[in-house]
Amino acid sequence: ARTQSSTALGAMPFVEEALRWLPDGAHDTLDGAQARTSTAAVAPLSSVLDRGAGQTVATQAQLGNARILVADDNADMRLYLRQLLGARWQVETVADGAAALQAVAARPPDLILSDVMMPGMDGFALLAQLRSDLRWREIPVILLSARAGDEARIEGMASGADDYLVKPFSGRELVARVGAHLELARVRRESAAALRALSQSLEVRVQERTLELARSNKELDQFAYVASHDLKAPLRAIDYLAAWISQDAAGTLPPASQEHLQKLRGRIRRMERLLDDLLAYSRAGRHLHEPEWVDTETLVRDVTFMLAPPPGFALDVQRPLPQLYTERVPLETVLRNLVGNAIKHHDHPEDGCVRIAAEDKGDWVEFTVADDGPGIDPQHHARIFQVFQTLKPRDQVEGSGIGLAVVKKTVENQGGEISILPQAGRGATFCFTWPNRPPS
Repeated sequence: ARTQSSTALGAMPFVEEALRWLPDGAHDTLDGAQARTSTAAVAPLSSVLDRGAGQTVATQAQLGNARILVADDNADMRLYLRQLLGARWQVETVADGAAALQAVAARPPDLILSDVMMPGMDGFALLAQLRSDLRWREIPVILLSARAGDEARIEGMASGADDYLVKPFSGRELVARVGAHLELARVRRESAAALRALSQSLEVRVQERTLELARSNKELDQFAYVASHDLKAPLRAIDYLAAWISQDAAGTLPPASQEHLQKLRGRIRRMERLLDDLLAYSRAGRHLHEPEWVDTETLVRDVTFMLAPPPGFALDVQRPLPQLYTERVPLETVLRNLVGNAIKHHDHPEDGCVRIAAEDKGDWVEFTVADDGPGIDPQHHARIFQVFQTLKPRDQVEGSGIGLAVVKKTVENQGGEISILPQAGRGATFCFTWPNRPPS
């Protein structure tokens, strides 16, 4: 078993304490050695404190500032503790737990020293009242008790006491423990104050960053407005001019020139689509929509209908698809891009197929969009979600290379994830998670 060394300096301090509790005249029955002991015991308390001064952790800043409340029904013990501790700190004494509670309410002390056995409200009841009140629960409490042994000490500490001292005790040990707990309380207060100051500083910084982000979003909205109006206006004018030239000179232009005009109009449409996609990407996740109940099977069919797949292209919905309480527009954006890509990039759209399934995973729903098209080489899986990334020349497939970037940004703004599953042979399978949090 592990042994613990005592913090007291031998038996003499305990004898001194015990002699001080004896009534006047009791010393006369002692023999010479005991009488000499009693003479030492009644010596001024300042000498006891001076001998223990080097072993206490009380700092000079605490002298005369900290307030200690002593609760003990023994008048002699109250007087002794006032004399013992009063040389270093301000001491107030009361006779029971109820009076101690009133004193704490009137003026909270820096530390409470309480006897356990008191009439009315005892030390444990006082401690329970203190720990249940947010105003006083941080005040250090040291319990004093005549009950010795590990069981009594464990009971005292388990009740919420900061320390537990058995009577009789060494005066120097009590002074050291009181000083130690006052110092710990001071450190806790300073740490709490530092944390509050840091929290306030962080709140200010968050507010500043929020305002800065709001300004940036406003500037981005202004840019989006310019992109959708001012930049598209000259493109429309060019398209009109090309159309008029084609109509007016239809019989005189050589075939090569007519082909060039058609390519010009195709490039204009591509630029308009690029501006629209850039606008969609810049706004993805920044505009909140009110959540509502969404029947995802109906949403999938509506999206597919708007995409107008070629005759023969099949939509395979793996029932049941869930009803979600979510923002409809972001989910519709994701499904429209994924299903649209499956149709647009299919090498045999006349008999192609896209399959859509969903699996309930508690707070999330995992959607799967799979097609039987040419597939995507695994070496390109890492870059297909980046902006302006296309796997075919733009002359072969019309596209800006932004669609999957919009999908990824939208899904992640909802807290979900998206990936393309590795598979051999034909087909591509996209998997993304979407929150499923019905209103409480």
